[in-house]
Parts: sequence; structure tokens; C-alpha cells
Amino acid sequence: MKTLISTLFLGGALIFNSYSQTTEKTKDVFKQYNEKGQLIREVYGNLLIGRAFKDFKYDEKGNKIEENYKEDNNGDGKFEYQVISKYDENGNKIGMISKYDSDLDGKFDHLVREKYDENGNLIERIPKRGKIKDD
Repeated sequence: MKTLISTLFLGGALIFNSYSQTTEKTKDVFKQYNEKGQLIREVYGNLLIGRAFKDFKYDEKGNKIEENYKEDNNGDGKFEYQVISKYDENGNKIGMISKYDSDLDGKFDHLVREKYDENGNLIERIPKRGKIKDD
């Protein structure tokens, strides 16, 4: 059972519903669902600083095809860490991209791309250093 804890309206239009489910005694996770009841966003941590998000995308059949995890640890509104995981129609992880901003200048400077086979085995890992352009 989901418990609605907050709703945000902008110009009279519903733009956000938050649901609460505690996964640890010290941290709340706020969850947002689409009209099909699919989880589309989780928000972790303090709502002002140190926030992390996980967004989910689904194909037309309802299969999860992407998770996009982002962290803003210092509250400046820029993400210092991001991991994007891709899945096939059977839910198997087929790829991952992770980015990290080690000098906290608002630009990613480390990147790792990974590819997986149909059995979930890592088959390729490509690390890169230097300022990273957004994909």
C-alpha cells in the first residue's frame, strides 16, 4: 500500500506525487509512479542537500529498459556522480555508463562504459579520464 505524503502543483497542473517507504531506519525514500503504477522516480536523502535520484524508463510492454541514478552530495544543484544502466526486454542488464566529477567543478571527469552479454557477464569495460561531454 502506497501512502501519499506530498503533492506538488504548478499552474494548477499536478507535476509530482511523493510516496514514502522506509528502507532504512535513518533514510526515507520518496517514490513517484506513473499512471500505469510503474515506479518512475525515487528520491533519497535530505530534500535540500545531499540528494540522490533514481529515474526509471519502460518500453511499451512495461519492461524496465533504463535506470538513471544521480547524486548531488554537496547541494550545489550539479550532479557529482551518475550511473545509467540499460536493460533488454527480458530485464537483463546489457550496458552501464558511470560518470564522476572528482574535482567538484560541475563537469564529469571520469567515465566508465561497460557492456554485458545475454547472460549478464561483463564483456567490455572502457574507462576514460578527462572532461566528459554529456551523451
